[in-house]
Amino acid sequence: MIRRSKTTLKFATQSKLNKLELLFQEYARYINLLINMLWEKPIYYKNHKYLDKDNLRNIDTWLSARLKQNAGKQALQIIRSQTNNSKKEKFKPEYKGNSIDLDERFIDLKSPKQTKEFDAWLHIQSLGNKIILDLPIKFHKHFNNFSDWTQNKSIRLIRKDNHFEAEFFFEKKTPSIKQNNKILAIDIGINKLITTSNKQIIGTEIKNIINKLHKRKQKSKNWHQTIKQIKNYIGQCVNQLDLSDISILVMEQLIGLTSKKNGKNNKTTRKLLGYWNRALLELRIQLKCQLNRVQIIKVDPAWTSCECSICHHISKRNRQGENFQCVKCGHTQDADENASLNILDRYRQLIVVYA
Repeated sequence: MIRRSKTTLKFATQSKLNKLELLFQEYARYINLLINMLWEKPIYYKNHKYLDKDNLRNIDTWLSARLKQNAGKQALQIIRSQTNNSKKEKFKPEYKGNSIDLDERFIDLKSPKQTKEFDAWLHIQSLGNKIILDLPIKFHKHFNNFSDWTQNKSIRLIRKDNHFEAEFFFEKKTPSIKQNNKILAIDIGINKLITTSNKQIIGTEIKNIINKLHKRKQKSKNWHQTIKQIKNYIGQCVNQLDLSDISILVMEQLIGLTSKKNGKNNKTTRKLLGYWNRALLELRIQLKCQLNRVQIIKVDPAWTSCECSICHHISKRNRQGENFQCVKCGHTQDADENASLNILDRYRQLIVVYA
């Protein structure tokens, strides 16, 4: 397992922050020039993991030889990520310069000697232009949660809205899956973010927050604040999911929820889901399952909201908003609870087929 935690660099002096800004600007300029040079050489970037010294020297820069090598590796990764994806239109990528990955050759985390105001000093060297940085850091609760994990020797410097952060990485051996065979199914929705097969309902405010985002001017300050609010709310909802005695979590395959071909969601719902960070929700669930030794099983989501969990009759007339009433057997239930039971039943059907 790998986890990461960010710490702010706002406690550094303005002089050090100015040097950081200068470093980011030059690093971005150098990488984009490397991309321009390599874009016309597909044979080279497809067959080389690192750039040779001649290619690195062709572009004038004050960056150190080590950092140029680091930038060359990152430039190759950017180009490969663009060219290896067959679904993307092939166009020359641009590095925006908002992150710099540094390994153990550049950084060292030192304990403060004289002051207790800060928890550590991030020492960064071998950058070029005689720049050496000692940046004060305060550890927070999230960082301290990884005290029993192994901290990687590499970090990522991040620039975001004229603020700087350092991202640290932690590793731990993935624990084995529990063997108690207790199963929980969840239904993902827009009115209730998570509904479980044991009738736990989580995230009833998600639709209101997403509607608020829809009314914001895109890319405005309020728009970004609402995006952050949605991400935080998703995290809070996943934290409420009780997996302490669960060994298997069954959920729908979330891919395609915003597609027109998906019969489950109407136009309005698809529009709302377009603003919903589906990938973040799935990632948070996966991370929580890892920590709780839970295996994730994904099933086909087709018609789970329109199928009766008792007689398994499928009809669009079964569901009326948040209420479910089977037109065949008369069974009534909360629509999302009914869907979660169908998801659980599909997993059990898979077990029978495999057996």
